[in-house]
Amino acid sequence: MLSGKYEYVVVGAGIEGSATAYQLAKKGAKVLLLEQFPLPHNRGSSHGASRMIRRAYEEDYFCEMMNEAYSDWQELEKETGTKIYMKTGLVMISENLNVTESVAKILNSLNMKSELLTANQVNGKYPGVFLSDNETAVIDTDAGILKADKALRCLQEMFVRNGGEIRDQEPVRRIIPESDTSVMIETSHGTYRSNSAILCLGPWAPKFLKSLGLNLPLESVKTTVCFWRMKPEFSRMGAVWPCTVNISAEEHSYSLPPDEYEDLMKICWHGGVASDPDDRDRVSPAESHIDGLIKYVRRRFPCVEPKPSIMETCMYTCTPDESFILDRHPKHKNIIIGAGFSGTTHYGGRQHQ
Repeated sequence: MLSGKYEYVVVGAGIEGSATAYQLAKKGAKVLLLEQFPLPHNRGSSHGASRMIRRAYEEDYFCEMMNEAYSDWQELEKETGTKIYMKTGLVMISENLNVTESVAKILNSLNMKSELLTANQVNGKYPGVFLSDNETAVIDTDAGILKADKALRCLQEMFVRNGGEIRDQEPVRRIIPESDTSVMIETSHGTYRSNSAILCLGPWAPKFLKSLGLNLPLESVKTTVCFWRMKPEFSRMGAVWPCTVNISAEEHSYSLPPDEYEDLMKICWHGGVASDPDDRDRVSPAESHIDGLIKYVRRRFPCVEPKPSIMETCMYTCTPDESFILDRHPKHKNIIIGAGFSGTTHYGGRQHQ
């Protein structure tokens, strides 16, 4: 028996799926948003209190996308009366001068605020961050933190306010293409028909998409999120600390200033160990993974204690070049896929329309 008919069914209520559903409902479409777990949950990639937002990327198309992203977050803040974005600035570091010069050039060409600084200039301006003499940095002035949990909640609330329907604890079992204008979605609770299905499956994408004949270059990885206690002399400064990104083949890392926990700075490697999202807790990070991070933090961040105080986990879904997959199924144009967001923080909802 058919449980309902919709213009769009969005599968996956993480940040990408929720943003997509919200934008569609806002345009007046009849939309169902399906989520396999009870909301909220911490099994995917969209939980936690903070994520970084920035314009500084090595790819110019990401920089251009972020103009729209900043505008969309500002609009959502106004609609909900909720503070989501906190400006902190970003120090993007590299020992390759070509990288920092290229990023600064891209930002300047798009009329975005940035600075290119030497190691000595960074060390003088940001005493909690240390650069070696062979490193330079781009300062992305408008970068900052997004309140991730609040953002997700706001998107889902506005989706419902605009007429959308959310059903959580309802895993999707099968997607059955019927025609260019009809897709059947079978779940644990019922069967739905939709003009289009939009799949934002997070770390479950590699497994599920195989059932639709797609073997995409996606890898689900479990990353360790570490929080480090600020040393008292730095904590007492009361300064707004910047986010950082370190572009390096050996030490690709990022940091966020204290936000989720009082006086605890988030500093992590970008990446992790391959993991099945349904068996993620069987996989533990190698000791060398954490040991390497401790050595890096001791050198890079004189502002924190040399061992993490709290360690949590998160899932990434990565592509080989860490660029998104935003596309239609090659045989079924009304099945749209958003996957492989590779740990980056973009507001990609409009990309699915």
